[in-house]
Order: sequence, then structure tokens, then C-alpha cells
Amino acid sequence: LIQITDLHLSDRTDTPAADALRWAIDTSNQLRPDLVAFMGDMTTYGTAESARQCLSYATRLSVPLVFPPGTADLLSDGAMAILFDSLEQKSIAIDGIRYLLPDTSSGGVTESDRDRLTTEAKSADPLIILTHYPMDTLDAESRIWMESFLSDHSVELYLAGHRHFT
Repeated sequence: LIQITDLHLSDRTDTPAADALRWAIDTSNQLRPDLVAFMGDMTTYGTAESARQCLSYATRLSVPLVFPPGTADLLSDGAMAILFDSLEQKSIAIDGIRYLLPDTSSGGVTESDRDRLTTEAKSADPLIILTHYPMDTLDAESRIWMESFLSDHSVELYLAGHRHFT
């Protein structure tokens, strides 16, 4: 599993973030992981051009990819229109592992995602949750729900982006 997150791409292609994305795509194709997870905030302001740029690189991957949205991707309708098909995927099963993709871009877990996660957790597959918000930054109700979900189900990994450290 390779995680790519919080690049905050601009509309320009000559930035360090764009260089990092190109490097990550090339490296992913060399390593051939089971899955590449774009964990949100791939754009800075949610513009269509930055989303097109991200998707043009992502489609060069020779392995499956998933794309849960981040907060910055929602800042305008531009990115969402370009990324819509990629964001519609809510789970994927690969080699006996079920990857669940709740949309936490608003800072919480929606009721429909809670229902879906609960239904999909009935699978015998090991579970991995890939989402944008870390648990400790979810709103209080969602955090309590997620903690309960994790204690009631066999979740192998909860992987998130969103945090920025220098």
C-alpha cells in the first residue's frame, strides 16, 4: 500500500508538489504495490485545473488506486466535477483485504457512511480504513462512533492524511 496525501497541487505543473507527485507515481509503478491511496487534499483550492493535473498523473499508475476526498478538494466545484468518478468508489477488495473509504472531508463520518461501513464490516475479509481525517481530528460524535466501530470490528489499519508537519 502506498499513500499519497496532502500535496495541495496548484494549477501549475512546475512546483515541488507536482514534482513530488510525478516521483510518487514513478516509484509506485516501480514498486507495484497492491494499491495506491490518494488520501485527499491533492489540490490547494479545489480548482478544475489542479484536479485535472492530479488525475492525469494518477491515470499513469499501473496498479489500482483509490481517491477519498479531502477538505481542500471541496473548496470549489471545479475539482469535484473532475474527480467525481474517482471519488464515487467507497470500497475495494484486493487479495482478500477490504479497503473501506469513508468520506471524512467535512470533519465527520456521515450517517450513510456509518451504515455502509457497518454493512461492509460483516465481510470475513480483513479491513483497512483509508480516509482523509485522522480519528483525533474528527468531530466528537464521529470520533466516538469510529472508536466504537474499531473496537467492534477487526480493522487492521486506519490510515489518514490531513495533518501537516514541518
